[in-house]
Amino acid sequence: MSTTLNTQQSPVEYHARRTVEVISLPARFDAYAAVDFDSIPDGASVVVDGRAVRFADMHAPQSLVDARIRLLDAGGDMLIGAPSVELRATLELTGFDQLLSVVLGGAR
Repeated sequence: MSTTLNTQQSPVEYHARRTVEVISLPARFDAYAAVDFDSIPDGASVVVDGRAVRFADMHAPQSLVDARIRLLDAGGDMLIGAPSVELRATLELTGFDQLLSVVLGGAR
């Protein structure tokens, strides 16, 4: 799903009329989750919706960092929007929150 974000609608600054890919994470975000970060086009800006995550294993933060590095190398970027308490805890405990742009808010 693609949408165009306006800087007045988003806490993240984007160039005017920049297309942003939105990826919603599943409730169980682990090594077996079907999240296809490889299909994101080079140079895309991505917002990962983490609200639904209720379980995240050690694979979860690594896959997010790997995807962000690939996007940065191709001229894009990625941020995690409104991560659930569970996802935020996994990111913080592993230290991966320091390698990802995380926008808080909306998490239960």
